[in-house]
Amino acid sequence: MSDRRKWEKLTMKDYNAARELVLDAHEEWVKSLKHKKRKGRQLNLSGENLVRANFRHANLEEADLRDADMPGASLRQADLDGADLTDATLRGARLAFVLLEDSSLQDAWLENVNLKRADLTGADLRGADLTRANLKSVKGL
Repeated sequence: MSDRRKWEKLTMKDYNAARELVLDAHEEWVKSLKHKKRKGRQLNLSGENLVRANFRHANLEEADLRDADMPGASLRQADLDGADLTDATLRGARLAFVLLEDSSLQDAWLENVNLKRADLTGADLRGADLTRANLKSVKGL
């Protein structure tokens, strides 16, 4: 059975368990950066289909999300400091209270995104489409 078929047969319970394992490994990797001992794995979801994915409150610091397809995703209160979201599609995503310090959002599609009270200090927004985005109380713009 192909890997794609295996993923298609996953139940929501399986999906949530796998999500937690991946996020735990990434968080261990982030912590190891501070101690200079490489452990865990950097989250690499570049080019992945993450439509309506739930990453609320997740630690996604330094994650590789280049060209990820994430319309309608929930990233509310997630930590994306230093993440690479270059060319990502986040149309209609919920990013309220998210941390995006020093992140790359170059050429990202952020149309109709809720960025209320997000921290974009030092974020690279060159070429990003912020049409109809909620930028109320955004820090760093």
